[in-house]
Amino acid sequence: MTIPGREQEARIEASKRSGYSGQLLEMNWHDAPLEVVLMHYEEVSGKVVIRDQTVPALMIDLETGGKITEPEFLHLLEKVLELKGVHLRPRGNGTIRAYYQQPGT
Repeated sequence: MTIPGREQEARIEASKRSGYSGQLLEMNWHDAPLEVVLMHYEEVSGKVVIRDQTVPALMIDLETGGKITEPEFLHLLEKVLELKGVHLRPRGNGTIRAYYQQPGT
């Protein structure tokens, strides 16, 4: 059993062990342009996102509801993007391919 105050500390330590800074993030985005969202993804992940030309200009809504770790942020953002049809796939050499697939197909 984890004590509530220590739960956040444990999440931060796990984040650091995974190679992240341990910084906590809080997002409150409403109609954020996809370009801006992908820039934040690059900044947090340390990887370059290569966007296919087929990816449309989308607006993204994301509220974290509090502070979350960097890995939690990346995972949440990937899921939000997938709901919009934007998929992120590692390509190696520190790059990620962003491509579009119509949601529901």
